[in-house]
Amino acid sequence: MRKIILAILLFTTVKAFAQKADFNGTWQVNKAKIDFGRAPEWIIPRYIKVEQQADKIAIIRTSLDQDLKELAPVTENLTFDGKPLVRTPVAGTTVTTTLKWTNDQSILLTRTAGPNNGATENWTLEDGGKTLVIDRNVEQSNGMKYTIKCYYAKQ
Repeated sequence: MRKIILAILLFTTVKAFAQKADFNGTWQVNKAKIDFGRAPEWIIPRYIKVEQQADKIAIIRTSLDQDLKELAPVTENLTFDGKPLVRTPVAGTTVTTTLKWTNDQSILLTRTAGPNNGATENWTLEDGGKTLVIDRNVEQSNGMKYTIKCYYAKQ
């Protein structure tokens, strides 16, 4: 009987450590924690809603325009197997996005929109899952490159 209990405890402990991060929820940007440098605040989404399942994730971003007015949300339905999502927004440039787990606690999102124009985002959780941290590395077609660490509070 003791061996059975020990085996159950061992299995439960191993399973707990193997659990992947849960990014589900609605996240609002925490501007106070972000160093924008000379960049305007509208370069990152104001809100991100995440609907995560075992094999896929829906990321709904609500961004701002240059006048700080909310734009219509943009939804990306991605799978964790790295299969690309190809979409053509209103601007007409084809955007290709892929997503994969880098480890059990982090995902990497890669987006391209033509030659020398794209971004990578490394997503992690902090504060017991209350803070979403996105490290963004962006390269624009005009040669401008920047990195920004974004913080989002769970709503």
